[in-house]
Amino acid sequence: MKILQKPETLQGKFVNLRLATQQDAEFMLALRNNPKKAKCFCHTVSNDIEQQQAFIRKSLESESEYLLIIENKNHEPIGMTSIYNIEGTSYTGGRWAMQDGSSAEEMLEAPLLGDGYAFNVLGMEIKKCDVLKTNKKVIRWHKITGHEVVGEDENEIYFILKKDIFNSQKEKFFNWVRGE
Repeated sequence: MKILQKPETLQGKFVNLRLATQQDAEFMLALRNNPKKAKCFCHTVSNDIEQQQAFIRKSLESESEYLLIIENKNHEPIGMTSIYNIEGTSYTGGRWAMQDGSSAEEMLEAPLLGDGYAFNVLGMEIKKCDVLKTNKKVIRWHKITGHEVVGEDENEIYFILKKDIFNSQKEKFFNWVRGE
């Protein structure tokens, strides 16, 4: 079985992404159970700290999941995102949530860093995402960044992003986020 390389830290201009640890459980639960944020997630989570720690532990042991904490440049956690359900050369990207008060640059650089890592370090070719139809901001972001709608149901829109599309546009989006 292939052992995937886990990053220590992915560094951007505005944020860093690092693997979640069990010490992040309380932060993650607070973010996921924030009433304003929770309505944007396809799946609800228990408010049990021990269950969250077990979920993080399982993620750290998994070869098909990267549960990432988004930190500002002061190393304070401000959000989370994930690369998960890795199968062959495809993965699911999601669980993207940011604290209120995060800057637009912080919010937008984080998924670009995560996708760049998945495509260009892990060798993924296709990103899959499912987004609740009520999550208009994330739907807009996906459409702007080249994600293709491949289906929908009553509650969700299903997107894919291909590596070649991401790589052909990544500098444009990094420059846009960074104000260059």
